[in-house]
Parts: sequence; C-alpha cells; structure tokens
Amino acid sequence: MSSSTLNTRLDLHERYRLRPIHLLGIGGTSEVTLVEGQGGERYALKRLLGQYRSQREWRDSILLEGVHLSMVRSNRVIRCHQVLTVPIPESLIKISVDEDPSAQPLSARQEVALLMDYISGVHLRAILKVAQRHTLPFSHDEIASMIWDMFRGLKALHRAKRGKSKPCPIAHGDLSPTNIMIREDGSAILIDLSSASSVLSTDNILRRPGKLAYLSPGQQRGEEEGVEGDLYALACIWIELVTGSLLKVDHKSISWRQFHEAGWPIQWAKIVYGLLSPLPQVRAKMIVYLTREALWGGSRGEHSLRQKHARSSLRHRVKASLKSRAD
Repeated sequence: MSSSTLNTRLDLHERYRLRPIHLLGIGGTSEVTLVEGQGGERYALKRLLGQYRSQREWRDSILLEGVHLSMVRSNRVIRCHQVLTVPIPESLIKISVDEDPSAQPLSARQEVALLMDYISGVHLRAILKVAQRHTLPFSHDEIASMIWDMFRGLKALHRAKRGKSKPCPIAHGDLSPTNIMIREDGSAILIDLSSASSVLSTDNILRRPGKLAYLSPGQQRGEEEGVEGDLYALACIWIELVTGSLLKVDHKSISWRQFHEAGWPIQWAKIVYGLLSPLPQVRAKMIVYLTREALWGGSRGEHSLRQKHARSSLRHRVKASLKSRAD
C-alpha cells in the first residue's frame, strides 16, 4: 500500500469518525469495508480501489451510484446514508487535472465513498452453491418469496424520481445472484448499482458491464435496453432457482407449455416465457402479470402465511451457507 493511499484511508475514517472493522469484499473496481460509527451503528463503506482513485471517470461513476441510491426508497434496495468525500492526494489531483485540464468539478479533486446499510446475510450465489452441493432444491414458496422481493426492488428502481415528481427510471444493469443478498431474516435485497444507468448517466461515466449470462440477446449485441434488460435477468435467475443451474433458453425453439410440462405452475411458465422475449416491449408488458396471486395462487392471506414460512426456510439456508463458509 502506498503512503498516499494510506493517508487517504486514514483521512476518510478520521474525518467521519468511522472505525474500520474488517473488509467485507473486493469487486472489480471497488472494495467494501464494515465500519462502525460513533454510536456503535454499523455501515458498509464502499470505495474505489486504489488504482481507480486517480481516474476521474471512475470517481464520477461512484458518485452517480450514490445519487441513484438516494432516489430510491425501498427496503428491497440497499440504502445509501451519505456520500462522503475527502481531498485526494495532491499527486493524484495533478494526474487527474493534467489528463483533463478542464476537470474542475468535485469528483476531480475529491475521493468519493458511499456509506451504506450493512446487510447481514449472504449473497444468493452462496445459497445456490450450498443448495446444489447438498441437493436441496428450493421449494416453490421459497422461489416465490425471493422473486417477489427482487421484483419489488426492481420496481422501486424503475419508478425512481428526481425530486418530488420527475420520473427517472434506473436500470440496475447487473442483476445476478452475486448482487442479491439474502438477509438473516430470509428476505432478499438488491445491492451494487455500479452498473446502473438512467437519464443522469453520461458517456464519460464508466460502468462495469453486466454479467454475460444474464444479458438479453439485444444487450449482448451492445444495445441499450434500460429497465427491460433487468426483466430478462430476473427471468434467468428464476430459471436458475427452479432448475438449480443457469440454462440458456432459445426463445424461438420453446413455448411456455414446455415450462409447464416440466412442472412449473402455469402462471410462472407464461410470465418467464414472456420475460425471456428478445423484444424489450414484450418484457415490459409482462410486469402487470407478475403479482402475488401469480406467484402463490390462493388468497392474499394465504400468500402472507406462505411467504412467512418461506422466509423461515430461507433463514436456515442463510445459516447453512454461513456455516459452510466458516468451515
């Protein structure tokens, strides 16, 4: 670790009186650390990795992620409490401004970090691995509970607003099991908006690409699909939860009846088939059919009871995953 990186690290913690506890994870461009506030409250602190802090485009990208999160009010999307800034070392400012002499905004001279909720739980990918290893398939109610939580999170992103009334839909851009957390109470929550896009995005802000296996045919060709791309990814995850593996489905060679004949409830079969359409407009129309009734069937009171039982089962899966990781 260089001395300038160490100094910036200390400045950030000391300025905001945050006590680092331990590193939670490292991604392609950022790291997340568990920190503790003055009152003992715990947060997840997201920062760019050292090699990206001198690049204005990446600092702009994490700033945009904080802006996007500030526009969403949902317990199914991770919350950003505050966008933190500290002056970056003079050597890095010189590099940034020399590369772009017009670089005068905040992000050109400040390191940006996000102070977010600390989510106690595990990634859905870890849950899937344990389920596969021990041949413990998910029940229909468990799948319905997770899909419903994910859908509510996506709906909150897709209905985001600037200010009080100006619509500003946010596309997650990288919906996949590694960006979905299953909390200790069994509920699911969307995390990591580093690939998100909206009308606030600009060409000079860098975004990490979504995972290839969850991209629609159009996205794989380089086409921007916005929120409809998230719906395709949701269908891919749905298939993975049901089958235990990620299956690439050729929409032209199947029908919803084949899903149903494979044991899927008829409503699930029709919805997933629609969400897998290569046409974004078809996917968009499927939203109205994705309801609690379609997921669980029966009465609303029955839905709540079945979801309660499903979350209890998922809590046990979270514990098993944490134990497996510890071993």
